[in-house]
Formats: sequence, structure tokens, C-alpha cells
Amino acid sequence: MYPLNIDGEELYLRDLKINDLPNLLKWYNNIDDFSLATGVYKPITLKEILERYFKCQSSSKDFFAGIYIRKSGEMIGVLKGWLDCEKDLSAWINSIIIDPGFQRKGYGSKTVNLFIRHVKECCNVKRVYLSVAEENFKGMSFWKQQSFREVKKISKDRDSVSKCKSIVIMCREI
Repeated sequence: MYPLNIDGEELYLRDLKINDLPNLLKWYNNIDDFSLATGVYKPITLKEILERYFKCQSSSKDFFAGIYIRKSGEMIGVLKGWLDCEKDLSAWINSIIIDPGFQRKGYGSKTVNLFIRHVKECCNVKRVYLSVAEENFKGMSFWKQQSFREVKKISKDRDSVSKCKSIVIMCREI
């Protein structure tokens, strides 16, 4: 796993540890709030979370970090994705989850900015990409506020398990 341990003024990011996974399971199983962000449309088990965690652990490019409030040390979310610091000099954000009790307080924006500053300074990343379900209106609005722009739209296959019809690829040049 790519180590993503970043200190910020109000927040810090730290690689997930096994004892963080129950929080992750709680958020992934909060289908109403996070299904469009995680792609999880029915409850999953701790075993499935462990499989995702170990898959990230075995990849040198993947990151899976907890988002913590500096003052309290409380974990309020996660940031997941991967980096290509060699060829393409790009990063992908697969998902960002902020606990509903901490949303609309600027923590998502601070997390994105902390991450972007880090990958720009430490890896010389030039672009950050992400995909978002077109039906995820909150997500689309959030990413546009973070200066991401739409670069491609992909229509989903009718047989797909996903409840979304289209995926939008977004990019931010840094």
C-alpha cells in the first residue's frame, strides 16, 4: 500500500489499520448516504471489508487512509484511491467518505486539498482523476466546487449491479 500519512492543521490522514475497519464497515453499510460514493448497494460483511483492505495492502500504488480530526483524534472518514508516481504522474480518488455528522463543515474540502498538496509536492503528480455516478448530485456538486471538470461520460451496461446509469470521469490539473 502506498503510505498516505499526511499532517494538516485541522485534519490528518493516516493509513487504515485493521482496528479501523469496523468504522469503515459502518459507513459502507450506510447505503442511503454512501451507496453512490462506494458502489455498495447492499450490506457487506467484515470479511468483505477485510478483502478490500488486504487487496489495497498488497498494491504499492493503492492507498486507503482514515481521515482524522487533529484535536480529538477521532476518525471521521476515509479516502481511497491509487497513485501513479512513475509514468503518468496522476492520482485517482476512488472514494471519499465523511461521516454524516461531520458533513457540510468543510472536512471533505480540507481532505481533498491536503491530499492534492501532498501528491503534488511528494510525487510531482500533475492530474487527479475520479469517477462519480451522474445521479450522485451531491457528489457532482462537491467535486465541481473542488475545481474538478468533467472529461468523459460512460454509460453503464443495463446488466450492471450498479444503480447508476452513467459514470462521469472528472479531472483536476494541479
